[in-house]
Amino acid sequence: MATTTPNNVRKLRVPRRTPRACQQCRAGKVRCSGEHPCTRCVRRRENCTFPSDEPHISVPESYLAELERQAAAAAATTSPSFQLQSPPSNVHSRPATAPTPRHHSFGSGDRQPARVDAGAHSTPPTKSALSPTMSRIPDVETAKAATVGPWTPRNPLIETQFLKDHTGRHRFLGPTSTWAFTRRLTFLLEQYEPQQEATLSPFFMDGAAFHLKWAAKPTVERSDLQGLPPKNYVEYMYSTVKFQLGDLFSMVDEQSFLQNWRAFQEDPWATVQQHRLWFVEYLLFLAFGKAFLGESDGSNAPKGHEFAARAMCLLPGPFEIHQEELLGIEVLALVALYFQSIDMRIIAYQYIGQAVRLCGVEGIHHDVPDALVGRQKSARANLLWWNVYNLDRYFSALMGCSNSISDEQVSAEMPSVKDKSLYATALTLQISLSKLVAKTCTTVYHVSGEGLGGDYVKNTTIILHALAEVSQELEAVMPRFSKDTPTDFPQVFSHVTLSYHHCIVLATRPLIAWLLLLALPPASTDLQNLAPPIAALLQTSAESALSILAVLYKFAGNDLLETFLPFHLEFAFSATLLLSVLDAILPEHVPDRAWQRLAEGVLQKMQKKGNIVVPLRMAELQRLEELLNQHRRPPPPTANVAIPTDDGLDGGGIMIPPGDLTNVGENAGLDSGIDFDTPSSWDVLFGAWPPTNSEQILELADELDLGDFNAPMYFQN
Repeated sequence: MATTTPNNVRKLRVPRRTPRACQQCRAGKVRCSGEHPCTRCVRRRENCTFPSDEPHISVPESYLAELERQAAAAAATTSPSFQLQSPPSNVHSRPATAPTPRHHSFGSGDRQPARVDAGAHSTPPTKSALSPTMSRIPDVETAKAATVGPWTPRNPLIETQFLKDHTGRHRFLGPTSTWAFTRRLTFLLEQYEPQQEATLSPFFMDGAAFHLKWAAKPTVERSDLQGLPPKNYVEYMYSTVKFQLGDLFSMVDEQSFLQNWRAFQEDPWATVQQHRLWFVEYLLFLAFGKAFLGESDGSNAPKGHEFAARAMCLLPGPFEIHQEELLGIEVLALVALYFQSIDMRIIAYQYIGQAVRLCGVEGIHHDVPDALVGRQKSARANLLWWNVYNLDRYFSALMGCSNSISDEQVSAEMPSVKDKSLYATALTLQISLSKLVAKTCTTVYHVSGEGLGGDYVKNTTIILHALAEVSQELEAVMPRFSKDTPTDFPQVFSHVTLSYHHCIVLATRPLIAWLLLLALPPASTDLQNLAPPIAALLQTSAESALSILAVLYKFAGNDLLETFLPFHLEFAFSATLLLSVLDAILPEHVPDRAWQRLAEGVLQKMQKKGNIVVPLRMAELQRLEELLNQHRRPPPPTANVAIPTDDGLDGGGIMIPPGDLTNVGENAGLDSGIDFDTPSSWDVLFGAWPPTNSEQILELADELDLGDFNAPMYFQN
């Protein structure tokens, strides 16, 4: 056998194609040496380029652009000039200087703002937090928020944040709370305020307007009967309370209340000893009556607060309250309503929670058979339950806390099932809206739904479809009213109409908060090229907020405005807050420039009537306006607003300049050029942005349902 030598082995080798070839050799279809640079490229003096060994995937160009924007934002926010500062542990004082020139002022009120340290910050914040002055829990959500850029759609209002007050106590910022929303926006914008112009923002904690104090008493004393108003004045106050409470008065057992009151007139001491809880309710009625009838005298205390304090002193313990069955629930609900009216929200939330739990103990959240307790008591239990339910949903949303009971646990019949009156219809519609508010809090503001992508749009679409159903039911009721008596509608359905629009405002807050983040550095995004469905959603939100102010302004002109109860103030404050932000960053989506004068007219009317909470809200709005002025975009050219005529809402209408919608004076804010007594004026206020336009809401829901709103799809390409 022949011997194989190394030279023979070299000759037997078969030349193989190199596993790596440069792009130049591949293009020329020639053999590449595989070296870098290869022999051919060196000889031809070309740039030798080898393809990457990493696996490749194909992505849309829009997605690639979004990744590039996120990378740029991450580089900007991690640079030394954009590092997040730690919250200060001690109190600092800011130099008090003249305030920034204001685009519009809501008035400063007569009281001095309660001052709380906001911290001194000289650098803008990162976009993973709405405010570096707020303490954040270092959990998974925080780490997740830090990995996304400001352009990633997300809900800033559900990030767990706490705020330290002037006592050093940390306060939780509820996601749906209007008060917390104001705090988040204010502290976010303060970080962009020039240090030489920085001032302390008004910081009004729970009970800042008025702190009701009392000491519990084991028994009723004869001194508790002193200082009570005379009989004829009590009758006047009782009628006033009945009118002012409106739908809520149905939770009071009027027949039983008046029976005990007549006995009280004959023998006061024996009556209060035998019916102590009724006497507490009687004192609460006096407190409400004095507050409803009282004019402002410059003091910080609400009229009749001494009766409320006396009622709380005599309020029995939980065991005794439970022994009174439905009366105990009734009194607890009235106590909660009073505390909410004086801006002691935490105590109000606690008492309404007790009332709901007593409803569960008594079983009135289910149907109580007529054969068991009688038709009258069964109907009373049903009305009491649904009024407590509405208050619980309302107070829970104001606090940003969970509801006391879920809808799955409730099987009580709607009031309109057995009662076909207008009142029962209005209460049923209000219950539907309360359920929608609860659904908004548990879906749009769900703690695990941090994004504003498909889930947010899907949940918003569900809310809009449900609102359209309520709107259709309300439209079915409208023909029962005559235009010759336009005030009948707001008296019966005013709260329904306002709650309808407030639900839209509440659902769109997360979107507006995120857009504000985009408008601020380092993003400084141009928000004018929003996707059409998103732009339509913002437009609808602005129209709802403006409708709230228009309705309340009309009530102010007719002395129907609530000046003590909390509902109208919350609606006005929430609507004004949304329009303030939207008018600064997206003024083209605000349909009328008159919203500021409408808001000022409503708030000044409340303040003039003695509402002690309004000065606080006005100071907060004024401060927010000052901060927004530094980032305000110029408004678009004045556009006309279509005001429908008597022919209907669709089609023809009168075109008037936005500034002509109202003409509010500087003092009372109610010197309007609109004649509220004519049917056409009613159409102006409820027709320009109708409270019940189900077709428009359904069209908007369909637009959102058809869109793909993951990441960059909020903007047009």
